[in-house]
Amino acid sequence: MNSKSLLLVSALAPGRRPARRPRVRQATQAHAERSRRRAAENLAAAVAGVAALEAELEAAGGRFAYLQQLRAYVADLCDMLQVCLARTRPARG
Repeated sequence: MNSKSLLLVSALAPGRRPARRPRVRQATQAHAERSRRRAAENLAAAVAGVAALEAELEAAGGRFAYLQQLRAYVADLCDMLQVCLARTRPARG
């Protein structure tokens, strides 16, 4: 570079510096806005996921209660069949 081109570059630098600040500020604000929007979207997705898991847990609780009742019914049925079987068998002796 010759001295004339150095003068031009140095002459442009002070004039460009104030123009850069608003652009940097705008870029920073745009980045912050995108970050806030992404955070809000992620939060909404997390809340929806929690709601889905709560519904799934409630359904699983209902199934568990039903299976426990079914288990108790089958245990009572087996007990009854054992009593009936003992009554119908002839006594040995």
